Amino acid sequence: MHKLTGAFGIVFFVALAWIFSADRKKFPWRTVIAGIVLQLLVASFLLQSSFGGYIFQKMNVFVVSILSHGRKGAELIFGALSVPPGETGEAGEKSLGYFLFFQGFPVIIFVASLMAILYYLRIMPRIVELFARVFSRIMCLSGAESLVPERRKDLVRLGPRALLAANLACFQTAAVAGLCLSTSSSMILGGVR
Repeated sequence: MHKLTGAFGIVFFVALAWIFSADRKKFPWRTVIAGIVLQLLVASFLLQSSFGGYIFQKMNVFVVSILSHGRKGAELIFGALSVPPGETGEAGEKSLGYFLFFQGFPVIIFVASLMAILYYLRIMPRIVELFARVFSRIMCLSGAESLVPERRKDLVRLGPRALLAANLACFQTAAVAGLCLSTSSSMILGGVR
């Protein structure tokens, strides 16, 4: 039933995009279908194949280990306030509950700092450029259209996304500006639990 709900959601949002399109005759069906097929291929590789599951698991372990360093820094500064619910700190202090300021924001600051270092070392621009080229070729998108949605891969929700949108603002058409806004909004809403 969940698969049917997901399929209905995809059809619904594609139909909604077509209905609100400025020119329905020029609706980019190839781009939409290529994007859906690409998502299905990546999802089936990661979730259905044993090798994809292995890669997904290793990526998860890597990300969790990096984020644990940020948590240790927050525990050093905030003590028991930064211990997540149901866990105990290194000194044996019990969690006092979930506090966004003491548990959520330090992770955001840590990841944003890490991304700033990776950008300074020119690592993230190469990764983002690689994904932008792949999506440009597969989905027939411009560089800006393929670059902005791909920014979610670098685990950053707000800071660098706003900087990227500001850097590209002078090149944006109405469609690209709408894409930037909807992508940023979906990334923000995707982080809400």
